[in-house]
Amino acid sequence: LIWLGDFNRHDPLWESLTNIQLFTGPHLAAASVLLNLLTKYGLSMVLEAGKPTLESTNTKSRTRPDNVFCSAGMLTAFLYCDVEEEIRP
Repeated sequence: LIWLGDFNRHDPLWESLTNIQLFTGPHLAAASVLLNLLTKYGLSMVLEAGKPTLESTNTKSRTRPDNVFCSAGMLTAFLYCDVEEEIRP
């Protein structure tokens, strides 16, 4: 199983700690739903923690709304998982 996309969830497990303003109660509560599903289905994060996937056009802050997860059986299928900075929104 590979699960990837724009989850629009922020959590210290994958978001840079410089984005501490995103670790509010509502954001963490929303992320906990995703974390519970990851645990339920035994999924691991493939994209390196702290790697930003989005740069705000106004503030230029870099965040991580997107992520890549997979089941244990699929981990070896990934040779490389990264963000292409030059084409990142």
